[in-house]
Amino acid sequence: MLYAGAAKQAAKYPIRREDGRDVWIECTVNVTEEPALLAYITYRDISIKNQSELSLKEKAKKDYLTGLYNRRSCVEKLDHLLENGKQNEGRSMSLSL
Repeated sequence: MLYAGAAKQAAKYPIRREDGRDVWIECTVNVTEEPALLAYITYRDISIKNQSELSLKEKAKKDYLTGLYNRRSCVEKLDHLLENGKQNEGRSMSLSL
């Protein structure tokens, strides 16, 4: 719940345009009491920014020259697989490097 004098609140979400293209939108709400109680709502297209962030995250996971996942990504994937093994009736796997 927003009230006058509160900090801006923002949310990011995808929407589908009339042409069928998906875009990411950031909606910001700012409530003020001057000159009267008003709420200012602004929308802006953050698709390019969002795409750049996703690309950067993907590049951080892989080696530039080989395209292989780096050590940190491999450890995260193995942890995820082992956790899934625990949830699936204790089945597990083994990997030798």
